[in-house]
Amino acid sequence: MKEFISIGLSYKKANTSIRSKYAFSIHHVEDLVLEAKKMGIENFFVISTCNRTEIYLENATNTSLFIDLYLKYIDNSSRKEFDSFFTIKQGNEAIEHFFRVSAGIESQILGDFEIISQIKIWFKRFKKAGTINSNLERLINHAIEVSKKVKHETAISSGISSVSYAAIHYIKNNISNLKDKNIVLFGLGKIGLNTCENLVKHIDNKQITVVNRTEEKSIEISKKFAVSTQPLENFTQIINQCDILIVATGSDSYTVTKEMIRREDKPLLILDLSIPNNVEESVNLIAEVSLINVDALSSIINETLSKRKSDVPKAEAIIQEKLIEFNSWLSFREYAPYIQSFKEDLSGISLHLAKELHKKNRISQEVKDELSEKLIQKLTNRFASYILENQSEAEQTMEVMKKVFRIEVIEQKIHA
Repeated sequence: MKEFISIGLSYKKANTSIRSKYAFSIHHVEDLVLEAKKMGIENFFVISTCNRTEIYLENATNTSLFIDLYLKYIDNSSRKEFDSFFTIKQGNEAIEHFFRVSAGIESQILGDFEIISQIKIWFKRFKKAGTINSNLERLINHAIEVSKKVKHETAISSGISSVSYAAIHYIKNNISNLKDKNIVLFGLGKIGLNTCENLVKHIDNKQITVVNRTEEKSIEISKKFAVSTQPLENFTQIINQCDILIVATGSDSYTVTKEMIRREDKPLLILDLSIPNNVEESVNLIAEVSLINVDALSSIINETLSKRKSDVPKAEAIIQEKLIEFNSWLSFREYAPYIQSFKEDLSGISLHLAKELHKKNRISQEVKDELSEKLIQKLTNRFASYILENQSEAEQTMEVMKKVFRIEVIEQKIHA
């Protein structure tokens, strides 16, 4: 996939405010796909998480066109500003970047194991919308394999390696008398569920309440983790009674605003795990409120960071291994028609030879078929290996094979 493109915005070049501005909403997927297809842009997907927004296109010629289309769905944005924050990579560099993102190497929290789940969720959305072809399908499968292998064979996902776990770590290290605190979790998406599980697992507190837009889900989760639940209509009242509020709503707009908070000399810690930010930044102006966002959580230094960093080369070696595998698969797809034509012609030659031997009663029909198949496969494998190992000579090799075997090679190549 020489024309494969990645267009990415991450914490490396943008703070939470900028990342929030360019975050892509799930509600725009269908409209974006519809418009893109009308413009002739067929194969692509977008990933939007707390760390980053990533756009992946199979065809580089559509890059500028797609960026302009994407900006239609982002409020108050300009192409000049977009270009100053987003980084574009192409070909092998773009594929390698995608594998690095999937492995958590490019995450704000090194080894973030939540990222691959988010990638899979976004990928499924675009697959359902019809923009995923076989090349992109294979790409995501390799990315999942990279993530699994890095997680199991290296230590970069040990310790604090997710936003949800970082939130729990922050609470434990900054809030005293946790047993007596009222903790509210607002939002039960992927990050919210992980946060709920970590709360129950790592904090000794029986006063945990979950609130969700869909009440059925909050009731289901409250039973699963043995926590309390409250309906959304009581949320403002709940905010003003709790001590710790964790927001993981993933909305396109603020779900917690300054006007909702009425404190009377009672401290409130708010942890906003959402991108775009779901807690209005002006709540920090309230004397009793402390607001911690994703950037602040991600900057937490923990005892396992040095070990995780030391294992990055191991993870990078795994990525290179999978990159080679993926490129080998692409090459085979590209030259598959040549190889198939060669195999079909061998079938005719082998069949003719076997018939002659059979006529002379030298072999049985069963042995004839077996020998024929083995001969065809062996020669085809040898031919395929040569083509893949000498790709720069592939066209020339095929011209020679045409003349030698007098075969008609299928000319339509499957381009990567």
